[in-house]
Amino acid sequence: FNKRFDEEQEDKFQLKNAELDAKRQHDEEVLKKIADDSERELYAQAAKIEEESTRAKGNFDSGTETRAIPYREMGVLRGLNYLTNPMALEDLKEEDYQYDWVWDDYIAFNHVTTLSAHPKVGKSTLMGSLLRAMDKEEVFLNRKTHKYPVIIISEESEHIWVQRRERMGLKLPIKVWCSPLTHKLTGKEWESFIEDVKDYCDKNNIKVVVFDTISKFWSVKEENAAADMDAAFLPLNILKTAGYAILIIHHFRKAGGDYGQGARGSSVFGATPDCLIDFIRDPEDPKQRKLSAISRFPDTPEQDILGYEDSL
Repeated sequence: FNKRFDEEQEDKFQLKNAELDAKRQHDEEVLKKIADDSERELYAQAAKIEEESTRAKGNFDSGTETRAIPYREMGVLRGLNYLTNPMALEDLKEEDYQYDWVWDDYIAFNHVTTLSAHPKVGKSTLMGSLLRAMDKEEVFLNRKTHKYPVIIISEESEHIWVQRRERMGLKLPIKVWCSPLTHKLTGKEWESFIEDVKDYCDKNNIKVVVFDTISKFWSVKEENAAADMDAAFLPLNILKTAGYAILIIHHFRKAGGDYGQGARGSSVFGATPDCLIDFIRDPEDPKQRKLSAISRFPDTPEQDILGYEDSL
């Protein structure tokens, strides 16, 4: 009797296992079919987008009218986030791509300018003087300025900004976001932070974004690591391609450096911005400051001298 009972139990056990195996196999086949269908749908959508683009705007290689292939849409389907589409160079009209200036030859929309100096040389004071000139659209350092709303993401407190506003008579529409972070950001958090800055600017009609100083906000943990710094610059393209003018305030390394190489960190910092400004005390006159620039803009002056007491 016991033997027969054990055999019956074993048969039930084997049958149950067989049923479970059959169900598992069925579930796997269903999941595989869903995955295959999703993949086919993904590629079908991508192919449809490319086909519609080719039909509507001509084949890129044919020489016919062109031709912005919507890789942004295709990128989304592939889990990527392209900010722009490929364009035919001959289709870019010169009148559509003139520089739109905040400070002529130094700060432009869709571009990044950096201002680097040793601590306490007067970076923030120089920026305050620029903001005051922008409010009245005055000439500053022999270059025209233009009035646009600004946000300054600052390491300084609201108390300091109130004093600066009163001392310098700042009236330009300015938003200050003082010490907003609680920890060093990761790369993903830095990108999200830039997205939040863009969202705020979009909603408040702000046109110029200032980071003072950038090392307090971005995700770079090792400034001498080129890959880290390069990765931190990339999210700024979110603001660039959206049409904002970007000014980055940074510190010199302790030992300084050659012309255009004084900024702290990897040489990537000197290679990536569109206009790189060094701001130093004039070694021949401590009452003066020297502004030196290396720029992709064609008419940026290489050097300017200003009297600190008079001009700032």
